[in-house]
Amino acid sequence: FAQPLLDPDEAVRQAMKISAKATKPVVIADTQDNAGGGGTGDTPGMLEALVRSHAETAALCVLTDAKAAAAAHAAGEGADITIELGGCTPLPNVKPFRGTFRVTRLSDGRFMCKGLCVGGREAKLGPTALLTIGGVSIVVASKRMQAYDLEILRHIGVEPTEQKILVVKSTPARTWSMRASIRTSICAPACGWSRWARRSCRARRKTRHVYFLRALMNFPLATPSPKLLHA
Repeated sequence: FAQPLLDPDEAVRQAMKISAKATKPVVIADTQDNAGGGGTGDTPGMLEALVRSHAETAALCVLTDAKAAAAAHAAGEGADITIELGGCTPLPNVKPFRGTFRVTRLSDGRFMCKGLCVGGREAKLGPTALLTIGGVSIVVASKRMQAYDLEILRHIGVEPTEQKILVVKSTPARTWSMRASIRTSICAPACGWSRWARRSCRARRKTRHVYFLRALMNFPLATPSPKLLHA
């Protein structure tokens, strides 16, 4: 937890500055929406920051929104669709991002992971789409997956090493699996339910299943009991 925590806009500004002279992509870890830590995988805070800063040659994965993926598949590759993206789970200060996106590529969400974390495991994300707005590409999947394998991007036509900025819904620790392919990593805890760096690891292990189950059932979320957090 020694890595500085930046707000989304500052993280994007720093990433753009570094990437201007870098030969490898700069990774921003969207830690608060890490599906591997109980996050819902659908918060659009980092997407908003990328678009607001007019980032170019940037990619974000994985944003979980089954309705958006279905709309993209219904429209077909090359179509432009105006939709509300993300914000599917009722969370404080989280709203869908409304915009017009180009459906750049479609897939069934099946691919073989090849990285150091989960190499050899087949991913099954359901109907998946690559949506583009401005200079930002977003991998939108029907099912959640922590972004710790570069094949998430490659299977749908995005070569991660050719991007200037990669936003991954994961933790800085997981970016080690990408270390040969990236310039550096930045931690940006946007709004989300994975309480990375806000509580001790011990407390987080005890509460992670609570976040995960409530997100699955799409129930309104509430802060767990202090007795549970600090027992």
